[in-house]
Order: sequence, then structure tokens, then C-alpha cells
Amino acid sequence: MPIPLLPTLTAHLGSALDPEAVKNTIVGANTIIVTLGLPIQFSHCSFFSQATKNIIDAMLGWNPKAYLLVVTGIGAGDSKGHGSFFYAYFTRPFLLRALYKDKDRQENLVKKSALDWSICRPGFLTNGPLTGVYRVLEDLTDVRAENISRFDCADYLIREATYRNYLKKTTLVG
Repeated sequence: MPIPLLPTLTAHLGSALDPEAVKNTIVGANTIIVTLGLPIQFSHCSFFSQATKNIIDAMLGWNPKAYLLVVTGIGAGDSKGHGSFFYAYFTRPFLLRALYKDKDRQENLVKKSALDWSICRPGFLTNGPLTGVYRVLEDLTDVRAENISRFDCADYLIREATYRNYLKKTTLVG
């Protein structure tokens, strides 16, 4: 699904595993939005943490005032157990174990960085339309993630990049 281009949004296609490409991408940006993904894999994964380390290192060296906005997923960090029953007890622990171990490392790198940051954990992404109706939660007590369209998730990311309401916080969006 193509990303709708906005005058304030610059999309870069490339590898976050290439430190030089990362540096060239982040220079001059106000906010760096990190949306990484991989297909399911069962072996060790370090893609999310290594790419995020490259981004953090580049930001610290070339753009330390920029805002780092990272999308991980429901079940990363302290959001473990807040998906549906099936997701929490089957999908994440068995099918997504390797990916989420690395997403946990990714989140730890972000939280320990000296940057201004926020972590977004969307609920279950759909291909639905932009509605502008979704919840943004910090406290996950008695909460289960809900569906959110990719367009609504992008809407949240653009709003957060603009207003920085959740600086140094993790949120569930959906």
C-alpha cells in the first residue's frame, strides 16, 4: 500500500542496516519515524535492534535534536499479554518469538538513548480506511489491543511527530 505523500513528509526507501544510507536519510529531519518489518522467521533475529542502533548512532552524530518515533508492536516490552487471547498465548510466543525478542532489544535501545523518543505499539493492523478514530493509551491495565487501519496508525504517527505529546513514553494505538 503506497504511503500518501504530504508536503511535510519525506519517504526514504533503503536499508536501515547501511549506516551511510541512514546518515544521509536523517540529516536535516525534524522527526525520524521508524517502521521496520520482516516476515515471520523462527531463527535468531537482530534486524530490528541492529537497524535501530544504526539510526540512533546516526542521530547522535548528525541530528541529535530530531525526534525518534519508533513503531514496534503489541506484545513488545511491557505490552506483552495485551493482545487477544490467541495472539498472546499462541501467535506471539510460538510464531513471533524470534521477532519479538529482537523488538524487545530494539525498545531497550530506544529507551536508553539520549534522544527525544516515543514508541508506538499499534494494535492489529488492517487495510481499512482512515477514520481518525482510535485510542492512544499509556496505561495498559485491563486493556486488550484492538484493530487499527494502517492509515489511522500513520495519522497518529504524523500527529505525534507534529505535537510530541508522548515524549519518552510508549503507547498502544488502536
